[in-house]
Amino acid sequence: GKGYDFVIKKNSIEIEYIEVKTKVQEAEELIETTGTQWEWARKLYEQKEGNKYLFYIVSNAGKANTEIRILRNPIKLWKAGKLYAHPINFKI
Repeated sequence: GKGYDFVIKKNSIEIEYIEVKTKVQEAEELIETTGTQWEWARKLYEQKEGNKYLFYIVSNAGKANTEIRILRNPIKLWKAGKLYAHPINFKI
């Protein structure tokens, strides 16, 4: 519920927040992220600390040809048009 799976610390200072997403194939597909995860990434971005947030995308999970792709600062990538995000939830 914090918006990330792992936190990396150095000298007790939080330096990275990692959210892991897995998929069983390598084909391009939409990956679900929670509002909490997206909001945490946005909060860090607004605090000029967006590079601390990373998505680790594991493709072909459980197979011999597993691949890991790392997306650093997803909000920046999204704002630059390099990451497609399809919002489907809203709060009123």
